[in-house]
Amino acid sequence: MTEVQLFTCENDYGVVFDNSLSEVSDYFSTNFVGFDFLTLTQDIDSFASDNSLFFDFIAAGINAQTFHMEWVARDNSTYDFLLERTLLLRDGVRTAIHDIFTLPERLQGQGKAKVILLAFYKQYVSASIQRIEVLAGKFIGGYAWALYGFEATEPTTVVEIIELGRAHPDITLAQSSLHLKIFADFYAQNPPDAPFPMRDLATSPGGKSLLRGRSWNGVLDLQNSLKRELFETYLGLI
Repeated sequence: MTEVQLFTCENDYGVVFDNSLSEVSDYFSTNFVGFDFLTLTQDIDSFASDNSLFFDFIAAGINAQTFHMEWVARDNSTYDFLLERTLLLRDGVRTAIHDIFTLPERLQGQGKAKVILLAFYKQYVSASIQRIEVLAGKFIGGYAWALYGFEATEPTTVVEIIELGRAHPDITLAQSSLHLKIFADFYAQNPPDAPFPMRDLATSPGGKSLLRGRSWNGVLDLQNSLKRELFETYLGLI
């Protein structure tokens, strides 16, 4: 990212940078070569225009070697569009954290979230991002992230979700037993701290009822070709 491109973000799109343009440019050239913040800003601006959203606040900045991005837009008079992402190097791994994403109710269920994901993913590929982290279920359902191929980083949380499923009116005893077996079989063949493939639960009988509305910390390893292919299939790239 050049200072000229960053100035365009600032001057044409109203981005407020917490740091000098030279600092931001140096951050990208050192840590995330290929990430085009200007193109990303333009893509999100087009999304807002196409969906009658009006930005009140766009900010970005470096803090403790992370780069945080934030968009806040109004839908009529309410702030229903919130989008936050963070880039950082975690133990040398180029990582993108999906902090927050909310859509106005009138735009939900139409594939709109996929448009935003695709805009970011193009930059992830360009900058060789290796890992995406999410809190599944906080703003986008835990069931959806599981289908996209994200894995749970805390096995104890998965056990808790399965146990809660036993009381769900739409999950039978046989389905609950199957969910526990899927979990046990995985860890019988993998280390106890291995991320759990939540898609295995999501695609099982009763899986949608089990995971909808549940929160879990998730990760997608973009260096794994099979997991990356699954995510790209969801985005319509394959």
